[in-house]
Amino acid sequence: MLRSLLYLLAGLCVLAVILGAGSVVFRGREYTIEELYAESLSQSVPPERLNMVAIKMNEGAERTAVSAFVELMKPDPKAFEAAINQVRSNWHPGDTVMLLELQQFHEDYFNSHLIQTISEATGEKNADDYEAQYQLLWKNAETTHPQYGEFKSAIYSAIDKRFSKFFDSGNKPLIALNEIRWWGARVDGVPPLINPETVLALDAKRLADDEIVFGIEVGGEARAYPRKFLGWHEIVNDEVGGTSICAVYSSLCESMIVFRNTLNGTQHEFGSSGFLYRSCKLMYDKKTYSMWSLFDGSPVVGPLAGQDIHLEREPVVTTSWGQWKKLHPSTRVLSRPDSFRPDYLESSTYQDYFTSERLIYSVPAIDKRLSMKAEVFVVDDRPLDRNEAAGRPAPIAYSQSLLLKNPVYASEVSNRSIVVLTDSTGANRAYESQGVVFKQFDGDSVVVDDRGRNWTVTEQKLIQNTPSEVGETASIAQTSEGKAAGKNDREFPRIPGYRAFWFGWYAAHPETQLVL
Repeated sequence: MLRSLLYLLAGLCVLAVILGAGSVVFRGREYTIEELYAESLSQSVPPERLNMVAIKMNEGAERTAVSAFVELMKPDPKAFEAAINQVRSNWHPGDTVMLLELQQFHEDYFNSHLIQTISEATGEKNADDYEAQYQLLWKNAETTHPQYGEFKSAIYSAIDKRFSKFFDSGNKPLIALNEIRWWGARVDGVPPLINPETVLALDAKRLADDEIVFGIEVGGEARAYPRKFLGWHEIVNDEVGGTSICAVYSSLCESMIVFRNTLNGTQHEFGSSGFLYRSCKLMYDKKTYSMWSLFDGSPVVGPLAGQDIHLEREPVVTTSWGQWKKLHPSTRVLSRPDSFRPDYLESSTYQDYFTSERLIYSVPAIDKRLSMKAEVFVVDDRPLDRNEAAGRPAPIAYSQSLLLKNPVYASEVSNRSIVVLTDSTGANRAYESQGVVFKQFDGDSVVVDDRGRNWTVTEQKLIQNTPSEVGETASIAQTSEGKAAGKNDREFPRIPGYRAFWFGWYAAHPETQLVL
């Protein structure tokens, strides 16, 4: 009851500030903002009521029951004191992460004792540095509590009972549970869009030419998703060109990936789990409540984890609205999803975050060859049915600054020749090149090879315009491999690729080959 009152009072304070109110009526009484804040502080239990005892390290003790950690969520001082003393007397290094997670639910007068417990047990002087403690935790790879999953289920289900479904599965997770961070939203607290309304380019009156969109073309139909809308929704379950797709945008990693969401005859609808892994969004499917990795398109926690499931990716391009509608005048574009939302401006979501080196949630390792939020273009064309242990090749990330200087960039991915084309807006697309050497790109829709032949750049393929020379050798695509794949010398397919902040991609795939 006390905790509920505190949250309500705090919420009223915040609301009053947002609305610019001079006073607020609460329980029949009119308060000024200052009075309401003072009232909320008066509900706090003085720290001296929690008489803590010094930690007695007992390495041979049994692990503290997970129920004791759950008791620490209660704002009742006596229950809290009994539980924290039980944790202290049976301390295990793996208990640190649970005390860290509990800090986000308590006020300062309880948190001070959680911090004190960590400090005295570990000897760390900076136990009050939340993110630094996570770094130490990951660096030392300490064993977690055997019921850690049950702990996460219990504490987060107090916020939203649906959270328990994420951690109650008996399947072994494919990622470390202590790296799954809650970022403060309930299930679908960032509301996904389902078959949203779209309009023709001519009817998109409120979309400026220089605004960023994510463009796709499936089944001959072009579709654009403005970034300023996805910053508020992040997931779009849609149908494009007769194909069911899921477009997922991770604001913290600045990455948009599009999947075909029908797999083995099952169409998955995805939502926002409210959790992150290494600062990147974890989506979930609404049928099994498994959490899925955005970058890999595979379930990593829950009933589907470990079943070798991978969603097929579709190519997506990050470009300007002006350039996209120029190339695709018949495109449809996501219209304003919520006519009642007062502000869809990008500056009101993550603009400050984009322009700083600050991370909201830390990651285990940073590669300093690039700044953390330098953009890279990732070409991850690895076979989906092979993992790293089975010899799956590493993905390749190209520095965006390199590609801007080299609009036509030849490379090798998974033992295949490719070319990355970067247009006048900085948009990147990757295609198979099959031995053809491309030399010049008009920055729009035509690329020329070293034999002077023109190729049209489309969203799905490169198409040769100039007829092949008589007697042309098999060096282009007439090899047995090319024929077996049904390829010819006039069309080269596009390879899925997408942009991301370097820190986010590297955190998920430290084995990545970086091209600078």
